[in-house]
This record gives sequence, C-alpha cells and structure tokens, in this order.
Amino acid sequence: MAENHLTRLHRWQTRVDLARKLRTDWELAYRIKELELAYLGKQAIEEGSDQDPVWLNHFFATLQTQKPALLPRTTVFQVKPKGGTKPFGTFESKLMEAVLTSVAQQDDQLFDAASLALTQAFFRLGVLKMAYDPRFEPNPQADAPPVETFPGLPTPSPEPEEVLTDEVYRFEWVDARRMLLPNEGPNMRTWGWIGEEIETTLEEAKQDTRFRPGLRRQLTANTTLDPQTQPTTKTSEQQDRADELARFTYVEIWDIREKRHLLWATGQVFDEFLLEEPFPDGVEDHPYALLRFLPILGPSPSPWPLPLTYNWLPLQQQYNVLRQMQLNAAKAAARKFLYEPTTFPDEEELDKFVSPADMQGVQVNDMTRPPLMFGEASQNVDVQRNVLVLRDDWRIITGASGTRIGEPDANTATEAVLTEQASALRDTELRQLVDKWMAHAGKKMLQLIRQTLTLDLWVQLRGFSDTEFKEFLQQPAVQQMLALQMGPEQVPMFLAALDVHPTLQQHFRER
Repeated sequence: MAENHLTRLHRWQTRVDLARKLRTDWELAYRIKELELAYLGKQAIEEGSDQDPVWLNHFFATLQTQKPALLPRTTVFQVKPKGGTKPFGTFESKLMEAVLTSVAQQDDQLFDAASLALTQAFFRLGVLKMAYDPRFEPNPQADAPPVETFPGLPTPSPEPEEVLTDEVYRFEWVDARRMLLPNEGPNMRTWGWIGEEIETTLEEAKQDTRFRPGLRRQLTANTTLDPQTQPTTKTSEQQDRADELARFTYVEIWDIREKRHLLWATGQVFDEFLLEEPFPDGVEDHPYALLRFLPILGPSPSPWPLPLTYNWLPLQQQYNVLRQMQLNAAKAAARKFLYEPTTFPDEEELDKFVSPADMQGVQVNDMTRPPLMFGEASQNVDVQRNVLVLRDDWRIITGASGTRIGEPDANTATEAVLTEQASALRDTELRQLVDKWMAHAGKKMLQLIRQTLTLDLWVQLRGFSDTEFKEFLQQPAVQQMLALQMGPEQVPMFLAALDVHPTLQQHFRER
C-alpha cells in the first residue's frame, strides 16, 4: 500500500525534530556557544560582579594566523576523467576547468563564501552550497537584425526576448547553525538525507516559484527577528514594526536514498509539502560540501564534529584568571595613604591628591587605629611562572608556533626552524582536508553546470599544444565566433596568418 503524503510529511517532521535535538545536545556537550564567544573576545561575568574581567584574546589571534595557511587566495580547478575510458578529451577538460574558474571568480564569490565557512569550521562545520538560480532580464539585442554567418555554417537562431543574468551559478556559504544532520554516525557517505533550515522574508517566500502556487498565497509568518516584542494588542506603529520583523522559516530536505527534494514549513493553515519532487538536474546526492576537521568516532559516534578549538577554551579561561590575579596584585602593590573624613574639604580636593595609576586612598575614622594587613601584598611568583607554562601549553595544543603568534619560542635559528616544521605538519593535514573540501565543491558545481548550462560564457583557455590548438580552431563553434568578431571573409586569412606567425598564435591563445 502506497504511503500518502500526510504520513510522509509527519515522518519527516519527526526526523527533523530529532535532528534539531541532536544538534542542540551537541552544542551543549561541546560548549559551542562559549567557543564562539571566546572568538569574539567576550567572557561571561559572574552574576553580581562589578569588576570587568581581563580578556586577552588568544583565540582570535591564533585562528587568524592559521587561516591564511589553509585557504588559498585563488583556487585553480583540475578536471580529470574517471575510470579507464575518457568521456572527454583534453580540450573538454580544459574547457570545464575554465568554466569552473570563471564561476568561482565571479565577484570573488568562492573565496568569500569559503572564507566564512572555514572560519566557522573551527567551531562547527564549514558548509558550501552549490546553487543554480536562473534569473531572466530583458535582452537588449532582441530586435537586432540577424548576423551574417560564415559560409557553410548554420544561421543563428533569433535573439530571445529575455536572457539569463550572469549570476546564475553561485557558491554560497550556509550557516552551520541551521544545518540538519541525520543521527547516522560520522561517515557522510552513508547518510540517508541532509537538510537545512532556511529563513527569508514572507514577501520573498510568496514569490518563490518552487512552492506550489495554491499554497504560496496562504503562507503566514512563523518566525520573528525579535521574539520578545509580541504585544497582544498593537498600535499601527507596533503593527508596522511587527510586519517588518516577521520572517518565514521553512525546512529543505534532500532525501539521498529516494532522490527526492522536499520543502515544508510549520505554523501554517495547511499541513502539506510546499515542494515534493525528484532531484533537479545536476544534483547527484545533495548540493552541500561539508568541511569537518575532527570527526567524533566514539563513545557516541556523531555526524557533528569535535570542534578544532574545543581544547583551547580551558587554556583561555585559565590565562584570564592568572592575568586577573596579576592585575589584582598590581593594584594591591600601589601606594596607600590614610585619611580621615575631615582631611579634605570635599571630594574634588581628594581627587587632586590621588593618582589613580599608583596611589589609592583609604578612609579611616581614627588615624591611631589604621587597618591591619595580613599576608604578602606583592605578586606571588608562582602566578608569573604559571603564565609562562600556560603559554607553552597554548602553543602545544593549538599547534601555532611562537613565530606565528609573534612570541619567539626558540633560542637559536635551528630551534626556530624545527618548531616551525612541527607546526607545519599540523597545517599540512588540515590543508589536505580543505583541498579535498574545495575539490568536492568544484565537482558538485561542475555536475550542476554540465546539466543546466544554457548561458554563453567567455572563458580563458591556456596550455594547448600546437596540435590541440589547431583542432580547437577547426571546431564549428570557434569559427562561428571568429566570423562574428571579424567577419566571414577575414577568417581564412586569419587562420593562415596564425600558421606562419607563432607570435600571433601565442597572443591569440592567451586571449
């Protein structure tokens, strides 16, 4: 008996609820929010304390020294055929590499998205999403007369009324806080599904053509940017603010086993899928590339990772405590003087006498009975020693050499080289994971492009041999391009000139 859509929806809602609980439990167990606050340079202050804590942010400094070694400023893709047979030749490989590079460099989108994802991978996951979003705009050449073609080549089709914009393919950063992962262990290849919680404005949601038209008109806001502001009765101004803060959140699921793409939202007047269809063209399993540095293999295997910065947090907290003790000792060591309530005529005169940096006043009622001091007021020498030991622990645990964080930890040049080599070993492993992640993202984008590309792209091709270059020039599409650029009658002379002028040939290759 076939499963009806309502039963399927409830089953997926249960799976998503369990995935949210799995994510929340992981965040609590591995103190994810504390790690993120540590990166921002914020520390929880004890309730009732009127003293600002010392916070010297080693988190941020160490992370910023590691990122440049992991993420290249420019990504170069290499496309190679799989298996023993070649489904495409050298020209096709170079063409695909050039198309990927063109998409990646469009407004620097790949580097910007990967930089955000890499930063978040130190705490959660690094997530890139490959998106195909065709948007049309009026074609300025729609009324242009047909172009004369090269003899023997087909006449080009009339110009369409609308054309695709250039931002069709995108590498997008996805906030890992919104990812939904199945409780199926750390092996991503065996996952049956993956999902994401997506938040947008209600207006944009009603214009999303992926949603079923009959349901789009019934959509209502189910989230708000400010959940605290919800009065039962609203003035017109409050209502305008509420409308501005109203948001629409829905769930997107990629069912890998059944190859189904599912969308739905809670808090609606209907209980149905907004979308339920087979995978769109170009999506093999799901559109995400996940960067995970440290998998959790036991005792309770998890799809979520062990944060790379998890073991940094105790060091940062201990360092703050020790530096606070140093600060308190410095305050205790400041010069003190005693005064009675009648010593100064007013507070203004007292302020003139006190030097906040190294002098503190203590008010007493009787000069003959000053306060008694117990213990040593100077800094305990063990505190200073512990600070030095903690710095060594920081370098060992984070893998950041003293040279990188601006604190030399070697007495000779040889020691410095050996220390840097040890630090580079950790970088190598992390860099391999980042390279694999970027290659996975490129593979998914290439799958998407090969299945959906309809927009002409100008790309730069390099590295052809003479034979490959001549074969390239003989292709009908290339000769059509030359005919449009220089006129049909000029193409034979141009090709002949390329054969006898190597300099001209090299110039044309680079273009």
